[in-house]
Amino acid sequence: MFIIICIVLIKLVAHVNADYTFIHPITNIEYNIKEYTSTIDDWTNWKTQYSVNIDAHTKEDLSRYEIFQANIKKINQHNSNTTSYVKKPNQYTYYTEAEFKTNFLTLKREKQTFKDKFAPSNHFETQTTLPDSINWFEKSGTPQIQDQGSCGSCYVFSTLTILEYLYWIQYSIAPFLSRQQLVDCINPGKTGCNGGNGDEVVDYIKQNSICYAKNYEYTGVYGTCGASNPSVCAPADVIKPNTINIINPTTTNVKLAIAQAPILVYLDASGIQDYAFGLYDGSGCSNTINHAVVFVGYGTSEFVNKIGQQSYYIVQNSWGTLWGEDGLMYISQSNICGIYEYSNLHALSLNFNNETLPINIYTNTKVEIDTLMIFIIIVGSLFLLTIIYFIWSVVNYVRAKKAVVQTKPHVQMTTVAVKPITN
Repeated sequence: MFIIICIVLIKLVAHVNADYTFIHPITNIEYNIKEYTSTIDDWTNWKTQYSVNIDAHTKEDLSRYEIFQANIKKINQHNSNTTSYVKKPNQYTYYTEAEFKTNFLTLKREKQTFKDKFAPSNHFETQTTLPDSINWFEKSGTPQIQDQGSCGSCYVFSTLTILEYLYWIQYSIAPFLSRQQLVDCINPGKTGCNGGNGDEVVDYIKQNSICYAKNYEYTGVYGTCGASNPSVCAPADVIKPNTINIINPTTTNVKLAIAQAPILVYLDASGIQDYAFGLYDGSGCSNTINHAVVFVGYGTSEFVNKIGQQSYYIVQNSWGTLWGEDGLMYISQSNICGIYEYSNLHALSLNFNNETLPINIYTNTKVEIDTLMIFIIIVGSLFLLTIIYFIWSVVNYVRAKKAVVQTKPHVQMTTVAVKPITN
């Protein structure tokens, strides 16, 4: 009886601390995935980690804790039987699926909006060069991952990210454009944090100047439009969208477009609330689009693992670096989540009226990198000068000592023979 009890306890402990081995379908890296727990301490630590201010032991706290527990259970169930991608708790773990859709998946677009405005383009079909893979995010290092917060502004973030990439491709530097201006100023009171679509962003920028983010900073809350205030907005007049090309929805056309620049994509993001890493296979999504992202690359895995060799797109999201693979996601090139539905794939282009780089351009990361490099160079130069000065001082000191020795007066000693005095 004692032995049976021990075996049961061992199994229970093993279950509580269960580990899952997962091999990343793209990188072939092996992970040891531990089962997540959802004790009250876990809940408290999670609130601290994500700066969630809910008073303990209140009705709201109890309700959210129950949702947290239910989501942790779903995450563990998925991870225990996955070969494609892994889930993890993140800043959205205390939302139900319905709440998550309502608060964050707010893309609004009439089905025929783009079809009425723009004809499908065969521009990319005329391109013949198609690299095996490309990753604009790694290649450029900018624009960096942004976080839209609790504001339903994915349509703003994704469209401006495309424009920043396009500018980088032309000038090797990316302007950091104001997301908040578009939240405040596009259809005041109608879109804002309640969702919108990319063509509204393009139309607005065509008719108005877009400000730099440094002057019109993101708050994640809808406010009064300040774009006309010169003290608020430093206009980036060189950023003028030209056209939107709808990409005929075939894998080859999409890759041809991405090979030239990142593209804007609409999809159903219902299944990626708690995506951590791996190849998202479309589980939990439909063809009803509700979110805007940027496809920044594509490729095919070099390894044949449990699910075979896989072709993928690289997705840059606007949910911060705590979500996904530091803000990125691999998604299958299969026809999933509505990405190949008509007019859900768009390639933007810019007019470049200025051949020279504007002096007052602001960047989101390049300035920080350049400042750091300048600081390192200055400190390194000062250190090198200090060493040179020290060596020079030592050499001069030694030379001076030698000179002193050589210039001392030479005293010649002579011996005088003293004759004895005789009487």
